[in-house]
Amino acid sequence: LTRVGFDSHFETFGAESKDLEFKTGPPGGPYTTVASAPRSQVPAGSGWVAASGDFSKLVLATAGNLYEYSGGELRQLNVGVGACGARIAHGDEQGATDVERSGPHSLSHDGSRVFFEAVPGCSGPTHTFIRVNGSETVDLGAGSFLAANEDGSEVLLEKNGGEGHEVVLYDTATAVESKLFSAKGTVREDDLHVSAGPHLSALYFSSAEQLTPGAPSVSPSQSGVSDLYRYDIPGRTL
Repeated sequence: LTRVGFDSHFETFGAESKDLEFKTGPPGGPYTTVASAPRSQVPAGSGWVAASGDFSKLVLATAGNLYEYSGGELRQLNVGVGACGARIAHGDEQGATDVERSGPHSLSHDGSRVFFEAVPGCSGPTHTFIRVNGSETVDLGAGSFLAANEDGSEVLLEKNGGEGHEVVLYDTATAVESKLFSAKGTVREDDLHVSAGPHLSALYFSSAEQLTPGAPSVSPSQSGVSDLYRYDIPGRTL
Protein backbone atom coordinates (compact mmCIF):
# COMPACT_ATOMS: atom_id res chain seq x y z
CA LEU A 1 0.00 0.00 0.00
CA THR A 2 1.93 3.02 -1.27
CA ARG A 3 -0.85 5.47 -2.22
CA VAL A 4 -4.36 6.16 -0.98
CA GLY A 5 -7.24 8.27 -2.21
CA PHE A 6 -10.19 9.74 -0.35
CA ASP A 7 -12.91 12.43 -0.29
CA SER A 8 -12.49 15.22 2.26
CA HIS A 9 -15.02 17.60 3.83
CA PHE A 10 -16.13 18.67 7.31
CA GLU A 11 -19.30 19.36 9.28
CA THR A 12 -19.17 20.75 12.80
CA PHE A 13 -21.50 22.82 15.02
CA GLY A 14 -23.66 23.93 12.10
CA ALA A 15 -20.73 24.83 9.86
CA GLU A 16 -19.55 22.83 6.89
CA SER A 17 -16.97 23.01 4.13
CA LYS A 18 -18.19 24.52 0.86
CA ASP A 19 -16.32 21.99 -1.31
CA LEU A 20 -15.80 18.25 -1.47
CA GLU A 21 -12.11 17.68 -2.14
CA PHE A 22 -10.53 14.59 -3.69
CA LYS A 23 -7.06 13.93 -2.35
CA THR A 24 -4.29 11.43 -2.94
CA GLY A 25 -0.88 10.70 -1.49
CA PRO A 26 1.22 8.23 0.48
CA PRO A 27 -0.24 6.86 3.75
CA GLY A 28 0.24 9.54 6.39
CA GLY A 29 0.60 12.31 3.79
CA PRO A 30 1.37 14.79 2.49
CA TYR A 31 -1.83 14.72 0.42
CA THR A 32 -2.49 16.59 -2.81
CA THR A 33 -5.93 17.87 -3.77
CA VAL A 34 -6.48 16.60 -7.31
CA ALA A 35 -10.03 17.93 -7.79
CA SER A 36 -12.88 19.57 -5.92
CA ALA A 37 -16.58 20.18 -6.40
CA PRO A 38 -19.10 22.44 -4.61
CA ARG A 39 -20.91 20.29 -2.03
CA SER A 40 -24.20 21.83 -3.11
CA GLN A 41 -23.73 20.11 -6.46
CA VAL A 42 -22.65 16.75 -5.04
CA PRO A 43 -25.60 14.47 -4.24
CA ALA A 44 -25.37 11.78 -1.58
CA GLY A 45 -23.38 8.75 -2.69
CA SER A 46 -21.12 10.70 -5.03
CA GLY A 47 -17.38 10.69 -4.67
CA TRP A 48 -14.29 8.72 -5.54
CA VAL A 49 -15.11 5.50 -7.40
CA ALA A 50 -11.93 4.04 -8.96
CA ALA A 51 -8.20 4.51 -9.49
CA SER A 52 -5.59 2.93 -11.74
CA GLY A 53 -2.80 0.85 -10.23
CA ASP A 54 -0.37 3.78 -10.01
CA PHE A 55 -3.07 6.42 -9.33
CA SER A 56 -2.22 8.20 -12.58
CA LYS A 57 -5.92 8.07 -13.50
CA LEU A 58 -8.84 8.59 -11.13
CA VAL A 59 -12.56 8.24 -11.74
CA LEU A 60 -14.91 10.52 -9.81
CA ALA A 61 -18.71 10.55 -9.69
CA THR A 62 -20.84 13.60 -9.06
CA ALA A 63 -24.29 14.85 -10.07
CA GLY A 64 -25.00 11.58 -11.87
CA ASN A 65 -21.98 11.82 -14.18
CA LEU A 66 -18.49 10.31 -14.25
CA TYR A 67 -15.23 12.22 -14.61
CA GLU A 68 -11.67 11.15 -15.42
CA TYR A 69 -8.76 12.88 -13.73
CA SER A 70 -5.30 12.42 -15.25
CA GLY A 71 -2.36 14.63 -16.16
CA GLY A 72 -3.76 17.45 -14.02
CA GLU A 73 -6.97 17.62 -16.09
CA LEU A 74 -10.55 16.68 -15.26
CA ARG A 75 -12.76 15.51 -18.16
CA GLN A 76 -16.31 14.16 -18.27
CA LEU A 77 -16.20 10.47 -19.06
CA ASN A 78 -19.77 9.88 -20.25
CA VAL A 79 -20.07 12.76 -22.73
CA GLY A 80 -23.04 12.12 -25.02
CA VAL A 81 -23.82 8.81 -23.32
CA GLY A 82 -26.66 8.33 -20.87
CA ALA A 83 -29.15 11.19 -20.90
CA CYS A 84 -29.93 10.31 -17.27
CA GLY A 85 -26.27 10.05 -16.27
CA ALA A 86 -23.99 7.08 -15.75
CA ARG A 87 -22.35 5.02 -13.02
CA ILE A 88 -19.11 3.10 -12.71
CA ALA A 89 -19.56 -0.59 -13.56
CA HIS A 90 -19.78 -2.48 -10.28
CA GLY A 91 -20.99 -6.04 -10.85
CA ASP A 92 -23.49 -6.04 -7.97
CA GLU A 93 -27.11 -5.12 -8.67
CA GLN A 94 -27.77 -4.83 -4.93
CA GLY A 95 -25.26 -1.99 -4.81
CA ALA A 96 -26.67 -0.21 -7.86
CA THR A 97 -27.47 2.96 -5.95
CA ASP A 98 -24.13 3.02 -4.18
CA VAL A 99 -21.75 4.60 -6.70
CA GLU A 100 -18.83 4.29 -4.28
CA ARG A 101 -18.60 0.55 -5.03
CA SER A 102 -16.70 -0.23 -8.21
CA GLY A 103 -16.48 -3.77 -9.56
CA PRO A 104 -13.45 -6.00 -10.20
CA HIS A 105 -11.26 -3.99 -12.60
CA SER A 106 -13.94 -1.46 -13.58
CA LEU A 107 -10.86 0.62 -14.32
CA SER A 108 -8.01 -1.36 -15.89
CA HIS A 109 -4.75 -1.50 -13.97
CA ASP A 110 -2.99 0.86 -16.40
CA GLY A 111 -5.97 3.24 -16.53
CA SER A 112 -6.52 2.89 -20.28
CA ARG A 113 -10.02 1.37 -20.07
CA VAL A 114 -12.95 2.42 -17.90
CA PHE A 115 -16.11 0.31 -17.79
CA PHE A 116 -19.33 2.15 -16.99
CA GLU A 117 -23.07 1.70 -17.33
CA ALA A 118 -25.77 4.02 -18.61
CA VAL A 119 -29.40 3.87 -19.66
CA PRO A 120 -29.62 5.77 -22.98
CA GLY A 121 -32.69 7.98 -23.30
CA CYS A 122 -33.75 7.30 -19.69
CA SER A 123 -35.48 4.10 -20.75
CA GLY A 124 -34.71 0.65 -22.03
CA PRO A 125 -32.08 -1.85 -20.88
CA THR A 126 -28.82 -0.89 -19.26
CA HIS A 127 -25.85 -0.72 -21.65
CA THR A 128 -22.23 -1.34 -20.72
CA PHE A 129 -19.63 0.99 -22.24
CA ILE A 130 -15.84 1.20 -22.35
CA ARG A 131 -14.06 4.52 -22.30
CA VAL A 132 -10.74 3.90 -24.09
CA ASN A 133 -7.68 6.10 -23.50
CA GLY A 134 -9.86 9.05 -22.52
CA SER A 135 -10.88 9.65 -26.12
CA GLU A 136 -13.14 6.88 -27.46
CA THR A 137 -16.36 5.36 -26.10
CA VAL A 138 -17.38 1.84 -27.17
CA ASP A 139 -20.90 0.52 -26.61
CA LEU A 140 -20.87 -3.19 -25.70
CA GLY A 141 -24.63 -3.34 -26.09
CA ALA A 142 -27.42 -4.17 -23.69
CA GLY A 143 -25.95 -6.04 -20.76
CA SER A 144 -24.75 -5.71 -17.19
CA PHE A 145 -21.10 -5.70 -16.12
CA LEU A 146 -19.91 -8.54 -13.90
CA ALA A 147 -16.10 -8.16 -14.01
CA ALA A 148 -13.10 -7.56 -16.25
CA ASN A 149 -9.54 -8.82 -16.22
CA GLU A 150 -6.65 -6.66 -15.09
CA ASP A 151 -5.81 -5.09 -18.47
CA GLY A 152 -9.44 -4.73 -19.55
CA SER A 153 -9.04 -6.96 -22.60
CA GLU A 154 -11.78 -9.33 -21.45
CA VAL A 155 -15.04 -8.56 -19.68
CA LEU A 156 -17.83 -10.69 -18.26
CA LEU A 157 -21.34 -9.49 -19.08
CA GLU A 158 -24.80 -10.71 -18.19
CA LYS A 159 -27.43 -10.39 -20.90
CA ASN A 160 -31.12 -11.11 -21.15
CA GLY A 161 -31.38 -14.25 -23.25
CA GLY A 162 -35.17 -14.35 -23.57
CA GLU A 163 -36.32 -17.05 -21.15
CA GLY A 164 -33.29 -16.58 -18.94
CA HIS A 165 -30.02 -14.73 -18.51
CA GLU A 166 -26.76 -15.47 -20.30
CA VAL A 167 -23.26 -14.88 -18.96
CA VAL A 168 -20.91 -14.05 -21.84
CA LEU A 169 -17.19 -13.34 -22.18
CA TYR A 170 -16.45 -10.32 -24.40
CA ASP A 171 -13.07 -9.79 -26.06
CA THR A 172 -12.49 -6.03 -26.32
CA ALA A 173 -9.80 -6.38 -29.01
CA THR A 174 -11.87 -8.46 -31.44
CA ALA A 175 -15.36 -7.37 -30.31
CA VAL A 176 -16.31 -11.05 -30.20
CA GLU A 177 -18.39 -12.49 -27.38
CA SER A 178 -18.81 -16.13 -26.40
CA LYS A 179 -21.60 -17.55 -24.26
CA LEU A 180 -20.44 -19.27 -21.07
CA PHE A 181 -23.68 -20.46 -19.44
CA SER A 182 -27.29 -19.46 -18.84
CA ALA A 183 -29.64 -19.42 -15.86
CA LYS A 184 -33.28 -18.57 -15.30
CA GLY A 185 -32.49 -15.97 -12.66
CA THR A 186 -29.99 -13.15 -12.93
CA VAL A 187 -26.52 -13.85 -11.56
CA ARG A 188 -25.91 -10.22 -10.69
CA GLU A 189 -28.87 -9.98 -8.34
CA ASP A 190 -27.74 -13.09 -6.46
CA ASP A 191 -24.90 -13.21 -3.97
CA LEU A 192 -22.00 -12.68 -6.39
CA HIS A 193 -18.25 -12.77 -6.08
CA VAL A 194 -15.89 -12.66 -9.02
CA SER A 195 -12.30 -13.80 -8.78
CA ALA A 196 -10.42 -10.58 -9.46
CA GLY A 197 -7.11 -12.19 -10.43
CA PRO A 198 -5.28 -10.67 -13.39
CA HIS A 199 -6.51 -13.36 -15.76
CA LEU A 200 -10.21 -13.46 -14.76
CA SER A 201 -10.03 -17.13 -13.90
CA ALA A 202 -13.34 -17.85 -12.17
CA LEU A 203 -16.82 -16.61 -11.38
CA TYR A 204 -18.40 -17.47 -8.03
CA PHE A 205 -22.08 -16.92 -7.32
CA SER A 206 -24.95 -18.42 -5.34
CA SER A 207 -28.34 -19.40 -6.72
CA ALA A 208 -31.42 -21.28 -5.54
CA GLU A 209 -31.69 -22.70 -9.06
CA GLN A 210 -30.34 -26.24 -9.61
CA LEU A 211 -27.79 -25.47 -12.32
CA THR A 212 -25.80 -28.72 -12.22
CA PRO A 213 -27.06 -32.33 -11.87
CA GLY A 214 -25.24 -32.89 -8.58
CA ALA A 215 -26.42 -29.69 -6.89
CA PRO A 216 -28.82 -30.15 -3.94
CA SER A 217 -32.33 -28.98 -4.79
CA VAL A 218 -33.60 -25.95 -2.89
CA SER A 219 -37.27 -25.80 -1.95
CA PRO A 220 -39.13 -22.52 -2.58
CA SER A 221 -40.06 -22.59 1.11
CA GLN A 222 -36.37 -22.38 2.10
CA SER A 223 -36.11 -18.61 2.05
CA GLY A 224 -32.53 -17.33 1.86
CA VAL A 225 -31.09 -20.78 1.12
CA SER A 226 -29.05 -21.32 -2.04
CA ASP A 227 -26.21 -23.34 -3.56
CA LEU A 228 -22.76 -21.94 -4.21
CA TYR A 229 -21.39 -22.31 -7.75
CA ARG A 230 -18.00 -21.83 -9.36
CA TYR A 231 -17.60 -21.34 -13.09
CA ASP A 232 -14.11 -22.06 -14.39
CA ILE A 233 -13.70 -19.57 -17.24
CA PRO A 234 -10.69 -21.09 -19.08
CA GLY A 235 -12.13 -24.60 -18.76
CA ARG A 236 -15.74 -23.51 -19.49
CA THR A 237 -17.13 -25.71 -16.71
CA LEU A 238 -19.72 -24.99 -13.99
